[in-house]
Parts: sequence; C-alpha cells; structure tokens
Amino acid sequence: MKCQHCGKETADDSKHCQFCGKPVSQDTPVQEPTTQSTAAQATNAWYKKWWIWVIAAVVVAGIATACVFMFSCKSGDPVVEPKKIETTAGTAAQTTEKTTAATEPAKADYDKIIKEGFEKVGITAIYNSIDKYKGAKILTAVLVKDLGENAVYANLENDKKTVAFYKFVFDDKNEIKNVKKGEYVAVYGVVNPKGMTSGTIEVDECHVASLGDEAKGFFGTIKDEKIKVPSTTAAATTAAKTTAAATTAAGTTASPTTQPATEKPTDQPATTDPAETTQPTTKGDEKILYDDNKIVVKYKSFTDNEFYAGYFISVENKSGKDLYIGACDSKVNGKPLDLLICDLAENGKSIDTEMFILKSDLEEAGIVELQEITFKFIFDDPNDWDHPIKSKDITFNP
Repeated sequence: MKCQHCGKETADDSKHCQFCGKPVSQDTPVQEPTTQSTAAQATNAWYKKWWIWVIAAVVVAGIATACVFMFSCKSGDPVVEPKKIETTAGTAAQTTEKTTAATEPAKADYDKIIKEGFEKVGITAIYNSIDKYKGAKILTAVLVKDLGENAVYANLENDKKTVAFYKFVFDDKNEIKNVKKGEYVAVYGVVNPKGMTSGTIEVDECHVASLGDEAKGFFGTIKDEKIKVPSTTAAATTAAKTTAAATTAAGTTASPTTQPATEKPTDQPATTDPAETTQPTTKGDEKILYDDNKIVVKYKSFTDNEFYAGYFISVENKSGKDLYIGACDSKVNGKPLDLLICDLAENGKSIDTEMFILKSDLEEAGIVELQEITFKFIFDDPNDWDHPIKSKDITFNP
C-alpha cells in the first residue's frame, strides 16, 4: 500500500511507513500530491495581474480618441492648425519691408500732382520770377548737390558760377533716405513766402515724386528759361566795376568778379580747423586773411556804394582739388548778418572774387556804420560736400 503522507509504497501490514516513519492508516485512501497547490494557481491567474489592465485601458483610450477625431473630420468640423511662431528676425524683416514701402515713392503720377494745384516749373523760371512764386505750389526736378538731415540742396548755375541755392525741406526725413548726391530727384512743395533770402530759395512741405532715371526723364520734360540777371544785381555789378576802375586809376589793384555770388547754406559738419594764419585788416590794407600752405586768401581792396559794401579778395588753391569758397557764421557789429560769397577756385589756379554785404540787409538790421565784421571761410569739395574745411574767426575793421 502507499503511505498517505509521503506517497511511497510500504508493506501492507506495516503500521508505520518505513520511509517517513509516520503511522499508516489501513482505511484512509492515499491522495496523489500535485505539482502546484490550488492556492498558488489562483494567485498566479492572469486576470489578477494589474499591469495587464493598465495596458488594456491605454489601448482602449487610444482607439476611442482615434474614432472621435475621424468622426469630427467626416462631419465637416474645421481642424485647428498649430499656431505659427514668428522669429524676431522674421518680424524685423517684415517691419523693414513695410517701412521701405512707405518711404519709397511709387511710380510718379505727375498729372495727379498737377491736378492738386502744383505747377510744373523749372528752378530757373522760379529764380527769374521769384516774386511771382512766393508761396506757390511747385513741381520740379533738380540734380542733387548736397543733403541735410531733412533737406535736399541744389545749385542754379550760370557760366559755371552759382547764382542761387535751392533748399527743399521735408517734414518727414525718411522720404529722402534713398536720395543720393549727383542724381536727380523730382519734388513738389511750397515756395517759402520770403522768396530768396541770402541767395537761397527755400521750398517747404516737400515730397519726393520720383528718383534717379525716372526723375531725370521728368527733368528733361520741363521747359525752363534762361537765367535773367536781377536789376539790383546788375546795378551792383555795374557799380562794382565803376569803383574798381576808379581804384585802378588811382594805382590800387582791384579785380572784381563780373557777378556777385551767394553763400551756400552751412548746416553740414566741418572738419577740424587746420593750421592757418588770420589777421585783422582795414579797408586800406592788403593782408593775408587765410593761409594753411594749401589755400591762401588775400584781402586786396574795399568798395562801398548804394547797393552793397564789397571786399575784393584773391584765392590761390593748391589743395589738390577744386573748391567752392564761401563764408559762414558772419556778424556785422555783433549782429548775425550774411556775408555773401560763392565762387569756384580750381586746383592749381588763382582767382579774384568778391565778398559783399547788401545795404538792404544793413538797413533791416538797423546798422548805419560798419564797425566790425567777423566770419569764417568755408571751402567745399564738390565731390565731398560732407567734409568742408572751415577756418577760424576772421575779423575786419572797416
């Protein structure tokens, strides 16, 4: 028989198992041992493992989400796209494009400008009839000689001599950021009601109509006039020649210019004062006014008539470049007053020219007698207007 405890065969008549020593019952059937108890089997059942349920839940949730998304697309609901994030560089580029578009003029519509009351006219015609054009709305085109912070400058020349300067003033300085020296620009604005002041005609409230080749083409369509010498200037020139002839006859050298010149606006930065020689002078002395070893200016003689007080000078230019000679920061008897001069001194040559003060300006300032005149010379390179040479103060004691 088998031991009910260890399951091994033992003698049928044994009371104790010869293997495990435990008592053997003759009546109790022997149970076959199993390799794994029922409790162990229950413990290891698959449905009692928690991670299986977690995986099942995730799968079910994913399937449900996919079903909802597919149903939404089929039902026609809009799909929200992810928001596009713009970089700082991209934003800056868009801003630059908008600014450029706002400041660069589109192809000019000259007819529209004219319908708004602006007269198409050349700068010579304005100069010849300045009284007519005071306060007038004009549309013109010019060759740019110089640029200020919010202004464009142009010259009116006759026989290579400047007879007037034009200053076009813009309320928005961004309008002229693409304007370049030596190129054409078409502008429209309002002529200053004062007309010409100290050789300068100012046009205010200006706007750019066109630039470059387009403006040059428009310039060619303007029927301008020939320069007419104003009666006052002609009389002054005649008086200057008469005085010069009388002075020469008396034995004093004098070489007046055939036409008094005007002063260039001087709102541009100047270079550092060079080493120079300046001396006070009287109307009877011949003196060196300026000498930096490259440019020498000598005072030669004085003239006084009913139109102006004039100072004849000679300029020797050895600077290596052509230079316009002008005057700035001028005062008469301590009062700011224009001393007019603008002439071209070619490199390697000497010229005789004249500085003068209009009697009308003296009367307006209430000056009866000239006691002291102070000013600075300014020498401009026409190829580099941004770097003029400016002298120290020079004093006249007429």
